[in-house]
Amino acid sequence: MNSTETEDTPQNFDQAHDEKTEVLTAFDRWLQINHSALLTRQSYERSVRFFWDFLSLYHGKSITKMDIVAVTMTDMRAFLAYRSENRASHTTNAQSLSGLKTFYRFLIQQGHTLSWSLHRLRRPRLPRTLPRPLDQSQLDPLMAPPLLHHASWIEWRNYSAMVLLYATGLRIQEVLNINWGDWGKDAGLSVVSKGDKARIVPVLPIALNAVNTYWQKNPWGAKNGAETPLFLGEKGGRLQASILQKSLRAMRLAFGLPDHVTPHSFRHSFASHLLDGGASLRDVQELLGHSSVRATQKYTQTTQKRLQELYQSAHPSMTNSIQKKPSDGVIVGTDSGTADGAGDGALTGTADGANA
Repeated sequence: MNSTETEDTPQNFDQAHDEKTEVLTAFDRWLQINHSALLTRQSYERSVRFFWDFLSLYHGKSITKMDIVAVTMTDMRAFLAYRSENRASHTTNAQSLSGLKTFYRFLIQQGHTLSWSLHRLRRPRLPRTLPRPLDQSQLDPLMAPPLLHHASWIEWRNYSAMVLLYATGLRIQEVLNINWGDWGKDAGLSVVSKGDKARIVPVLPIALNAVNTYWQKNPWGAKNGAETPLFLGEKGGRLQASILQKSLRAMRLAFGLPDHVTPHSFRHSFASHLLDGGASLRDVQELLGHSSVRATQKYTQTTQKRLQELYQSAHPSMTNSIQKKPSDGVIVGTDSGTADGAGDGALTGTADGANA
């Protein structure tokens, strides 16, 4: 840690704290103007707040706005080294760097000048992972209502939310942001996605019936009219994502779902099953609310991978070749690849600037 450059007094501390609050508030307003989603804004604020607090610890003094503007690449490297020491994952570092880069872009637009270029602040390369959709057979129990009518309203709430996640392909926060006034319309469900972009999503009858059954049982009703959250917590407020995620973990066993299943797994399954059924990539992109078709194309890779595995396991010629010995001239299960990790001196999400 660096030695203390100035002595902190209560007045200096209060001034620095007020400045941090003021800057973060202005940053949030700027993000809203640029149509950033709520979860993105919250993530970026956490990243900036954590970085601000780190600098205070690193320099041994309260950090002001001008200290933040005067940050050097040495400070950035120290920050990444600190996160590595605390075993932050590459994904977490990538999210932090994304938030910090956006924050400094905001400061530049406010008229501040940095001593380094934003181009030197790069996200680490993350391993490419394909979505893990569920097989249709694994979801059959979920789509054949197993709940008895006398099940509690909370059980029906959790069940209907899961059905809606799969039936619509919505993100968990999109489901939880639905209000009573948005529900049950013939034109479909109006959803506001990332970047405050609205889209219309059709609702299958099984999801409609499940949600309506839950709603009839919930003791709170539409106490705030059309603005009442569709999915309510135990005390009548908007249901939190952490509560629904916890309930899903408890329900996996009942439905025989794999341990890796999360609310987002239903979205992956929704997209993959539509493509398996012949839906076009553009249609699936529209339903998922992706701004770019590139984000949707990963599901075609998943579908192709499953088809290839099915072909390899079921095609007669593949079955016969697997039974042959490698000495017969058949290469079994060989895969090769090289890691490409030459750094270019840019600062990424690893402490030494190497590609992740």
